[in-house]
Amino acid sequence: MTFRTRTFLVVLVASAAALVVALWLLQGTLRQTMATDIEQGLARQAALAGELLAGQTNLADPEAEALHLGRLLDERVTLIAADGRVLGDSEVAETNLPAVENHATRPEVVSARTAGAGTAVRRSATTGIETVYAAVAVRDSVVSVVRVARPIAILDERMAFAIHHPARTPRRISESHPAHLHINLLPHIQGRGSGAELVKAWLSAMHRRGVPRAHLAVGAKNANAVGFYRRFGFTELERSGPPFDVIWFGIDTAVHSDL
Repeated sequence: MTFRTRTFLVVLVASAAALVVALWLLQGTLRQTMATDIEQGLARQAALAGELLAGQTNLADPEAEALHLGRLLDERVTLIAADGRVLGDSEVAETNLPAVENHATRPEVVSARTAGAGTAVRRSATTGIETVYAAVAVRDSVVSVVRVARPIAILDERMAFAIHHPARTPRRISESHPAHLHINLLPHIQGRGSGAELVKAWLSAMHRRGVPRAHLAVGAKNANAVGFYRRFGFTELERSGPPFDVIWFGIDTAVHSDL
């Protein structure tokens, strides 16, 4: 094997390893972002259900109410009494309710009782499915806590869709800022100035090649990265909404801000 062939193979393996790491980091970040979005969405739905149930001190048919709210919200809805008994569940037949475990110690229910609201991600003891939960305390009602739930499989489906259908750079951005920057650093080399040096070197290279401006995309909830690029001199161009929640930043390649 020649030196050139060995060098090529080393570079190929290193590039493949870097790609695997980048995809792993992207998947972890994307999954956490989507999980947070689902939790927040369920929390809003639970709050709505809580308002609809507030003041109902004599609920004639809790199971029918759970079914109604489940259809309204398009989620699993559980109505829980002050002693932890399940009064109604949109995905459990009324005849099976007596066999459902007491929910008084469920973490999201405990949080709802002590703090007014709570969320959790865990395996459902009732369905056996990994599930995202959001629960809220209900005012002046026979229902003490209302809980809304969604299977985690939906999160995996959304993540797969996002990976295979990524957010595209708007044409107006790519036309005005034609170069695209993307870097990934492993955790053990973050915070040492390596990222800043890479960005500076890349911007200098683009400037020498006559590229006037560059853009990049950052997850809106990635506070560290957003702060890093703002300090570097990148300015916000626009934002995209869910499911990606991306901030598009731009910079003049001639600008090198000191960090």
